[in-house]
Amino acid sequence: MAQAIASLNALYAVTQVIHEMKRQPRAVEQLEPLQQDHMEKFRLAYGSEHVRPKVHFSRHLREQVDAWKRHIDCFVAERKNKLFKRQIAPRLN
Repeated sequence: MAQAIASLNALYAVTQVIHEMKRQPRAVEQLEPLQQDHMEKFRLAYGSEHVRPKVHFSRHLREQVDAWKRHIDCFVAERKNKLFKRQIAPRLN
């Protein structure tokens, strides 16, 4: 349980920096070491087989901030897509 809590605390540190990046884009400089720390703690808590490929996208936030000089927060709402595919799409002809 202690490893899971450490992973969540590390994730919280990452999300705090991402939130700060919306106001102060240079906060991105703090992001990479915090992401590394979280990924390692997650791996220790849950095992490598549970690390999802989606984690890879967040590793490119630094490049985005460097290119646009700001953090653009517009992730696709995949849960809405799943709802559509499961409940609405089968009813369409």
